[in-house]
Amino acid sequence: MALSTLARRSWKLCAAAEGFGFDAWSKKRGFYLSLERSVGKHEGSDKALIASSQFHCYVTPDLPDEASISTPNIFAPPGMLNVRTVAAQVREEDELLELMAERSEVADALLLVSGSDRHRQQGQEHWFDSCWMLEQAKYMKMDGEIPDWVELWAVANPMIETTIQKVKYKAKLGAETIITQPPLAWKPFKRWWDKVQKSRTCQSVRFIVGLPFITSTTNYQFWTKLCECQSQEDVKGILRKANNLSGQEEEKLWRNWNMQLIDRIAELHGLGGVHFMPLNSKAHKLAKDTLKHHLLPALQLDVDDEIRDEERPDSL
Repeated sequence: MALSTLARRSWKLCAAAEGFGFDAWSKKRGFYLSLERSVGKHEGSDKALIASSQFHCYVTPDLPDEASISTPNIFAPPGMLNVRTVAAQVREEDELLELMAERSEVADALLLVSGSDRHRQQGQEHWFDSCWMLEQAKYMKMDGEIPDWVELWAVANPMIETTIQKVKYKAKLGAETIITQPPLAWKPFKRWWDKVQKSRTCQSVRFIVGLPFITSTTNYQFWTKLCECQSQEDVKGILRKANNLSGQEEEKLWRNWNMQLIDRIAELHGLGGVHFMPLNSKAHKLAKDTLKHHLLPALQLDVDDEIRDEERPDSL
């Protein structure tokens, strides 16, 4: 067993004995504040956010290229959940099973997703998906190939999932936490969210909402393409306004859009967390400023007197 695994398990046992561990902490705060780690050419741009000590967990992505091979090496405080993503992409069965087992040795949770490899989008072949991986992970836990205490996470896209059948199926397969794509189109997202809150199957699942930090019209268009929601009326409406603006007016529009989205998310019934998803340096700066001055107050959480900018020491 890896040293990091032993250390993490020891911390959990000690924390449980004292009645204060990650679960107790997160329940006290009422949610998980998670961060999408920066990898590849953007590695290290999330140092200031990590140093803020406000995050309960971080998620290392699994991108459809070599950008995600390098793993960030920034120290995370004890008790901070380490979530490792495994994306099906266009991988073969043996490779996926091996990755799931391998990453579970150094993770507290596995985020199992289908992936965004361009070859999957062409639809010419059948590829493995997140539901298949959730089912396999359940059996791997039974066989001891994945530690029983490793959580299984999944994702949902409320803008295109008009029913909640898919997320209910993931819950039945063992998904304990669902991270949603960011609510780029609020009306369809809210309809989906309200259905989830009424579902008995979903009552045991923690739902974390993605927060993208839009920095420009081009950035918003990138996100809508990624989330496949370009045809939504909410999206068309904001783009009609944005396309007639530039410079400071454009920047003000998206700053207000981000703040409004945070306020809406904070008011959601059954909110289980917020997932920071900044993509570029400007978005990281916006995320850092928003964290202290808007998001935490909106969620009525304690805010440190000063969010530190200093870099934490590297992992031992």
